[in-house]
Amino acid sequence: DEQWSSDLVDEISNIVDGIVMKGEEGQSSIEYMFKFPGKYTVKVTDKTTNKARTASNKYHLAQIEIRVAYARRDVIDLSRQDWNNYVGAIWELKNLSSEEGQTKYNCKNFYNIDVFTTMHGVNSKNKTCDQIHFGIMQEQAHHAWMTLLEKALQCVNPSISMPFYNVAKDFHNFYDKEVGVKSMLNSPIFGPEYFGGGHANWEDREDPHDPYYVQDGRFANFPLRQNRTGLCDESSGIFNDEVYLPFCKKIMEEPGYHKEWANPDAERSGFTFHEPRDASAYKYVSARRWHVYGSVGDTSVIPLIPNYAMLATVLTQPNVVEQFLTISEEYIHGYAHIALSGMWGGGIDKF
Repeated sequence: DEQWSSDLVDEISNIVDGIVMKGEEGQSSIEYMFKFPGKYTVKVTDKTTNKARTASNKYHLAQIEIRVAYARRDVIDLSRQDWNNYVGAIWELKNLSSEEGQTKYNCKNFYNIDVFTTMHGVNSKNKTCDQIHFGIMQEQAHHAWMTLLEKALQCVNPSISMPFYNVAKDFHNFYDKEVGVKSMLNSPIFGPEYFGGGHANWEDREDPHDPYYVQDGRFANFPLRQNRTGLCDESSGIFNDEVYLPFCKKIMEEPGYHKEWANPDAERSGFTFHEPRDASAYKYVSARRWHVYGSVGDTSVIPLIPNYAMLATVLTQPNVVEQFLTISEEYIHGYAHIALSGMWGGGIDKF
């Protein structure tokens, strides 16, 4: 009952049909990782004894039908092994080019992680209109974008499914009105075992130009790309290359076409827009989780954080149009852009 695109049906059938695994004498179990979701019939036979349980097949011991499915879970609910697999795969997508990853893993879905940043930016900066925000396709477009990233991660480890951050659960468990928005940092998500950048980056530092690099957590010192060249070519195969690649290169590489870049020279600047920060402040990922100009976040951010009541409102809308109108507000879709990276001066008062 799985829905596959026509180009995958034959390929998948050939891969999974008739797989035979042989155990050794005295071996009590055999492990196998299914790389595709769907229903499978698993048969156990023993050709060394007469323990058959059916008259029709003297070697047949057991048979069971199992269903393999990917379950997207809250990050905090992942097993330690699943979390380690995800972290390792993200680093692989960062450290390998698309070509290197596709060759290493023999997987056409592997793309460098900056390709996905490019994809989001290019589709957002179409001069005719924003293609993936402020319209009925907003959430579907983001879901499709994340599914492509999930497929790339599965090249590294087929067991990975894209996790999510259940902020409503954290708001329920950790938000303390007396403490303010800073109480959200008590979630382990922003600690050293997960994404970091929480308590370690909250307090103001002496240097107003300190970039507040995330130096704790599993993605500590995650490097930012220092150029925009080559990313469009690395995106080949995701969309219609004849349409997407020339347009991608206009936005990412053509000097003067996209006015928001801090530096129009694509060979010397990454994904940085005009900001009152020096170019040297973009070496690694920066964040001050939930820090929105200090106490400003206590009044401006709290109403935006999705809670259980907001999610219930979305789920009870009569149709997808009404759901979009609810989700597209800052309360559901937009809060993370502000809260999870943070907003702070960065020396803005000096300019």
